[in-house]
Amino acid sequence: MHYALKASHLEASVVTAVDINDLANKIYQHNFPDVNLMQRNIQSLTRAEFTALDADMFLMSPPCQPFTRVGLKGDSDDPRTQSFIQLLDLLPKLSKLPSYILLENVKGFETSNTRSHLIQTLRQCSYTYQEFLLSPYHFNIPNQRLRYFMVAKHRPLVFESTNISDEVHRVLQQQRILEDPPCHDEDKQVADVALENSFDRSDSVEKNVVVSSCSCCKDETNLGVASCSQRLRDVMISDREDSSSCQTVNPTTNQQSTSHPREANSKSDSSLQALDTFGREGADPRDPLDSQNPEDLHGRLVGDYLENLSAEQEERFLLQDKLLMRFARIIDVVTCQDCNTRCFTKAYGHYVEGTGSMLQVNSSLKGTTLLKNCSQDVKMISAEYLKELKCLKLRYFTPREIANLHHFPQTFEFPDGLSRKQEYRVLGNSLNVHVVSVLLRYMVTETDSLKA
Repeated sequence: MHYALKASHLEASVVTAVDINDLANKIYQHNFPDVNLMQRNIQSLTRAEFTALDADMFLMSPPCQPFTRVGLKGDSDDPRTQSFIQLLDLLPKLSKLPSYILLENVKGFETSNTRSHLIQTLRQCSYTYQEFLLSPYHFNIPNQRLRYFMVAKHRPLVFESTNISDEVHRVLQQQRILEDPPCHDEDKQVADVALENSFDRSDSVEKNVVVSSCSCCKDETNLGVASCSQRLRDVMISDREDSSSCQTVNPTTNQQSTSHPREANSKSDSSLQALDTFGREGADPRDPLDSQNPEDLHGRLVGDYLENLSAEQEERFLLQDKLLMRFARIIDVVTCQDCNTRCFTKAYGHYVEGTGSMLQVNSSLKGTTLLKNCSQDVKMISAEYLKELKCLKLRYFTPREIANLHHFPQTFEFPDGLSRKQEYRVLGNSLNVHVVSVLLRYMVTETDSLKA
């Protein structure tokens, strides 16, 4: 969420981050050493503490396990949902509501009882809101990661498309959930979704962002009905499967890029503050995403996101013979010329089936037929056939390459001492920076201090 805030070019700073996960906090602190990071459960934050944060925006990503298709679907009865429900119960009691709220979760959240509780609370607190089912693939990024997103603005603020292109606006309208479905209503009307992830993620590293002074979100501005016009001053970010992380951002004062005026809906000159409770990260330098026009991602191929590995480095990521023989028929394999990859889960690198795509390095060979015709019985695979399979040079995507597909900036790095499994796990819990940055630009139109 923090990286998405930066990529949105909204003038804001994180005031506090909250997360209970040791590994997530270690990585966050390494990349954002100057941010006030609280290692505690969100449920432990009091109304007074949320009020003191004085955030204008909440960015949230509550635990998704209670809503995944492969899970038990405990919904509001799942203990991992309680931190989010407590935040919803606390929101109406805040003396100052956040002007903006952004929430992310897995597909399936839109038909949950928890979602109904969320909508009821937003209406009670006079918010207008929109919901979407979005994937990076909808924005020409070669990766499937279908997620539920909700953006809300405190009345009298309204949604406008002044900060996004007509093309992006069309995507948002096509993927928008058109009406409020009752809980678990299978017949709810949802805008056509071009694709759906083949695999659900069970956690997300960049989950919740709160934009405002609410205590449940994580990465952006703070609210104040009449004080959300000039800049996002404070952001609180938190993102974890344990649902107890949060971060706040303060106004940036040394902007070096040119700013230009935008139409404002608010007459107040007050700064915005953002609170990010279940956060995310993302965008940067060599990043294929990083262009003068952040929405210009046409023609992106898998190869645009790959590292230039040496033969020795590549060897460490090749699929082992026993795994190659066992899973050759069922793994999703892509080449550098493809324009799509499957969703990378937190189990990538540890398990093979259903955790994400594999890369065929030797793209001069046509591996589809060879892989499809591989025997289901490992004992029936000859040494000669295995040799042919190995010529394809199938390997895992590296953690850096997955971070690239998530549009994390090149400045993002893991601290020393982490295992590859830990890196994959964290990335499998992450949001796509570009997708969230688009929603932030769509949601926040009341500021005239956006970067050019």
